[in-house]
Amino acid sequence: MQKKLLGRLGELISSKYLIGKNYSIIQRNFHTRYGEIDIVAREKNRGKNLVFVEVKTRNCKIDNIPESLSLKQIQKIKNSIFVFLEKKGLNPIDFRLDLIIVLLDLNLLKKRLIHYKNILEN
Repeated sequence: MQKKLLGRLGELISSKYLIGKNYSIIQRNFHTRYGEIDIVAREKNRGKNLVFVEVKTRNCKIDNIPESLSLKQIQKIKNSIFVFLEKKGLNPIDFRLDLIIVLLDLNLLKKRLIHYKNILEN
C-alpha cells in the first residue's frame, strides 16, 4: 500500500479514536512550508488549549513500536504549530503535542493504537 494512503488511514483511525475520547477535531492535514500537522484537536471540557497530533502508522506482522520522532522532526512540527497559531491569531503557549502510533495488521485493520500525550515535556 502506498505510504500516503497508509498515513491517511492512520489519521482517520486516530481521528475516530480522539472523538471517542471526547476530543473535537479542529482541522486535519494543515500544510506549512515546514511540513504537515496531521490533526489539530481540542479536548472538550478541558479548557481552550489545542492539541496537535502527529500520527505514525505502520503495517506490521508483530507489535513493533515505530521509531520515535527525531529532534529534527519535532522542530519541523513545532515550526508548523507556530505557523498555525499565528495564522489563527492564537496564543503560542496554549497547546500541547501528542503522538499517536497506529499499528495495522496485514489486512489493514487496527491492531493497536498507542497515544502519548504532551511529548514535548517528556
